[in-house]
Amino acid sequence: MILSAYPSPPILAQETIAKLLVDKGLAKINVEPRKTITTDVVSVTEEYANKEAYDNKRSKSIKTSRKTITGRPKLGYLNVDELYQAFATRFDFLIENNDSTGVINDVQCALIKFTPKPNLTSKTVTDAFINHTAGKVYINLDNFEIIRIEGGINNHFVTTWRAWWSPIAFDVDVYEFSFSIDYTIFNNVVIEKNLEGMADYEIRNRGIDRHIYTLSNYRIR
Repeated sequence: MILSAYPSPPILAQETIAKLLVDKGLAKINVEPRKTITTDVVSVTEEYANKEAYDNKRSKSIKTSRKTITGRPKLGYLNVDELYQAFATRFDFLIENNDSTGVINDVQCALIKFTPKPNLTSKTVTDAFINHTAGKVYINLDNFEIIRIEGGINNHFVTTWRAWWSPIAFDVDVYEFSFSIDYTIFNNVVIEKNLEGMADYEIRNRGIDRHIYTLSNYRIR
């Protein structure tokens, strides 16, 4: 089933279809058994002094760690569970006629674009990132499974951050942010496989962090 092979429905109908497809995909991710799945995670954190250093892959530090988790991982400032919850209320969805399909790992997918709704309120740093993020959801139309979610921020915004031990809040200038999540199937559950994120931000000093998480060895707790 290829969306572009059919006559284009009106914009409102496209938005409804797009939302239904995303909801079907999320229903296969947000299932109760996901909470009991344990996985090994290899995380790599790279730090860069500036955008030029990032573009030229000149990191000032690289840290690798390994751990075992049950449930979902967090990707830096982006809480994956909160991102999934946000899809229910905070985003508008659209299928564009000239950009309605994509290919991920040789699988032809419907391409659903999302943008944040206007006038959203941010109470946390995660809120601020989610409320400024636009992106794409790739859905396998043979089984309505989400193959990949990717998104990002290209417009500068300011939020605040406070450490749990500090009464003082710091301004966080965010200049750029991008992320991607790839999925696989384990025990009939659509589960995160690879997560990657990059943030160009400033808290007193400007810098770039890149996080790469690779999940493997899935098992039931």
